[in-house]
Amino acid sequence: MSSSPFSSGDFLDKLVTEIYLGPMASEWKAVRSTLIRTWGDFFRALAVGPFPWRETGRQFVRVINDGWVTVVAGSVVQGIFVMWLAGYYGKMFGAYIWVGSVTAYAVFREFAVLMTSVLFAGRIGTAFTVEIGSMQMSEQIAAMSLMNVDPQLYLTVPRVVASLIALPIFTAFSFGIAILSSWLLMAFFWDMSAQIFFQNAFMFTPATLLTNSLIRAFVIGFTVALNAVALGFHRCAGAEDLGRSTTKSIVLNLFSVLLIDLLLGILFTTLSSGLRG
Repeated sequence: MSSSPFSSGDFLDKLVTEIYLGPMASEWKAVRSTLIRTWGDFFRALAVGPFPWRETGRQFVRVINDGWVTVVAGSVVQGIFVMWLAGYYGKMFGAYIWVGSVTAYAVFREFAVLMTSVLFAGRIGTAFTVEIGSMQMSEQIAAMSLMNVDPQLYLTVPRVVASLIALPIFTAFSFGIAILSSWLLMAFFWDMSAQIFFQNAFMFTPATLLTNSLIRAFVIGFTVALNAVALGFHRCAGAEDLGRSTTKSIVLNLFSVLLIDLLLGILFTTLSSGLRG
């Protein structure tokens, strides 16, 4: 007598695979193909040229204008967070004079580049995905191809180059805003003078820490922008597809930010330890 399919022990697994995991795996396989193709097209367009200087400049100005408010707000929040941890526990354990050192090291080592990169991915990266996806829905990209205009050269290259320049600038700007806001709040809550805060602030913050953070910002800016543009080129037939592409863009870029920051942080720490050894 044949057994009912519902009595099978792996029925639930098969059901989940067919209903959810199957389509999801197929969709992410298509996304992977889009990413690989767009990354390859970017380097091809960059090599073939001509380089779109005017459009790159326009995109750079646009990225700065669209992102600076978000970066300032995030840097102030970052400064409040570091201030509260360093100031509260510094006063508790009698390490008041080292509060500036802890604040500067934390901001330069990790907080500034990570906070700025996450905000950049959310504000600028998603904007790129929505813009390119909307152009694809309205067949503007197809029209560019018919006019013998390379979409990669005039859409992808300017946005990626503008982003890899803009994110290190935002990160450097975040350094100053976060440290300044930390001192102002410490002066307000704990009456800490500028002399006490800044006299030891950069004692344990070597110049290599600054350059390492800016290099991480450079790599993250490149990756976030190229991923965002690539997902804009992903299959987008309507508003629902555009929403899914935008969601994939932010998820992929947030994961990329964390992974790149971790790997480059380990690399720079290992190299620094090797040089000291």
